[in-house]
Amino acid sequence: MIDNQSGEVNISGDTEISSQSTGRLITNMGTLTISEGTITNMQGMPIYNEGMLNVSGSAKISSGADYTAIFNTNELNVQGGNINSTQHYGIYNDETGTANIGGTTQISGKIAFGNLGTANVTGGTLTTDTGDAIVNEESGTITISGNTQLTGIYDYTTFENRGISYINGADLSPNISGTIGNSGSMTITAGKFECEASTFAAITNKSNGTLKIQGENIEIISEGAGVGNVETAEIIGMPTIIGNRNAVQNGKIGDIENNLATLKINGGNISTDDSNAITNEANMEIDGNANISNSSSSYPTLHNKSTLIIKGGTITNKAKGYSVYNDGGTVEHIGGTLSTPYRIN
Repeated sequence: MIDNQSGEVNISGDTEISSQSTGRLITNMGTLTISEGTITNMQGMPIYNEGMLNVSGSAKISSGADYTAIFNTNELNVQGGNINSTQHYGIYNDETGTANIGGTTQISGKIAFGNLGTANVTGGTLTTDTGDAIVNEESGTITISGNTQLTGIYDYTTFENRGISYINGADLSPNISGTIGNSGSMTITAGKFECEASTFAAITNKSNGTLKIQGENIEIISEGAGVGNVETAEIIGMPTIIGNRNAVQNGKIGDIENNLATLKINGGNISTDDSNAITNEANMEIDGNANISNSSSSYPTLHNKSTLIIKGGTITNKAKGYSVYNDGGTVEHIGGTLSTPYRIN
C-alpha cells in the first residue's frame, strides 16, 4: 500500500493503515518515522524496511499471521510503541541490519526479537507466551543493558544466544525472567536473572558456548540450578548465585553432558539451602575470594565426581556437614578454607 523509494514519510495522529493482503503493507527504502497511529496486516507483513525506520510514541504495529511485524535489513530505531506478531517475530533484524531498541517499547511475538545483525537493546519490554523472547543467531551481535525486561515461558528459553552477546548495566538490571541458553559467546557484567522452573538452570552454557559472569551487580536466583555449564565458563568478581537444586552444576545439566567441560570460579557468593551448592562432573578450579556455602547436613556443599582443584576461596557447610564430598573423583587442595573436612569416598 505504501512504497517509499527514497523520500521521507511521517505517520502520526490517528492514522490507521490496514490490509488483509499476504504481501507487504509498507516497504521503506527512504526514511520512515512512525510516532502514532495503527499499522496492521492480518494476513501479511506490516513493514519491510530497507532504509531508516524510526518508531516511537504510541505507534502500534501488528501482524496477525505467520509474518514478522517489522523486517529490518538496514537501520531501525525503536524508542516506543507496541509491536506484535501473534505467530512470528515481532522484529526480525537481518544480517545487514542494525537495530536500536529502548525507551518504553513493548515487543511481543512467537519470538519477540530475532537478530542476525547488530542490535543494541537499552530498554523496553520483550515478551512471549509461545516461544523465545530473544534469539540471537550465529551471525548476530547483541548488547542488552539498561532497564530492559525480558519475560519468557516455561518450555522455552527467554534468551537464546548462538552468536555474540553482552548483558551489562549499572545495577541489577536488565531483568530476565525465565532461562538463558548460550551456545555462542556470552559476557554478563550486570543484571537480575530469575527462573521459577525447578528442572532448568537460570543460565545454561551449552555445547560450543563460552560464558563469562563477571561483576558485583549480578543476581541469579533459580528454583532449579543457578548456572549450568557443559563447555567453557568462568565466574569472576562477586556475583550472587542462588539455586534450589544446586547453585552451580558443571559437566551435566539436564540431558546435556560433557566430562571435558571446564569451569573456573574466581569469586562469587554461591549458595543453596537444601542441596549441594555445587556439583562437579567435569573440570573445576576454585580460587580467589569465592564464597561457597549451603545449610544442609544431608548434602555436602560441594559434590565432586571428577577433577577439582581448590586454590583459594571459602567452602562452608553451615549445618556442619561435609564441605567437600569426593565421589570417585580427584581433589587437589592447594589453598583456600574448608569449614569442615572433606570426605574421600
